[in-house]
Amino acid sequence: MDYTVNTLFADAGEIQADEREALRYLGYGKNLPDEKTKELIAECKAELEKVIAAKCCYVRKPVVLKENALDIGFGEIQSRALQKNLAGCPEVFIFAATIGIGADRLILKYEKTAPAKAVVVDALASSTIEVWCDQVNRLLCENKNSKPRFSPGYGDFDIRHQKDIMALLDTSRKIGLSLTDSMLMTPTKSVTAVIGIY
Repeated sequence: MDYTVNTLFADAGEIQADEREALRYLGYGKNLPDEKTKELIAECKAELEKVIAAKCCYVRKPVVLKENALDIGFGEIQSRALQKNLAGCPEVFIFAATIGIGADRLILKYEKTAPAKAVVVDALASSTIEVWCDQVNRLLCENKNSKPRFSPGYGDFDIRHQKDIMALLDTSRKIGLSLTDSMLMTPTKSVTAVIGIY
């Protein structure tokens, strides 16, 4: 390995769910939940935040443009959407982030015992990984001009590149993040992404 994979970790309680975003996932739109639902959300949020273990690993790589393709460190990528996103960027950050297996275990526990709670915890956990990715974005791109993060599976950036990113970053060893044969990440509340720097 001729490059260094760096890691970031958040202390317990530092990363918190975005309740407004969780409500959106739950289908509330602009409507406010009733008092009983608010209490359920607060209870689930408190439980979730006890088990979050936010971790990230990343590398900084040059962008090599090729005819109808680009290379950011793990072979050719044919994606017009990614090329457009990275226009004018000589370098990228490639990162993988997770909030840990504790969230999955909590969701699984409530799927068996309290399905309503499982749905709420799932929505809160989905908002939490986004909060963590936003923080990673800020930390990596502080004092740098950057493009919005771009993940495999978005536009024509093939989901199979998830595997390439995770191999490049050695995510299994670095942050305990692996991939199933059907391209699902474990822990599930995880993200891989590319951030263009210009």
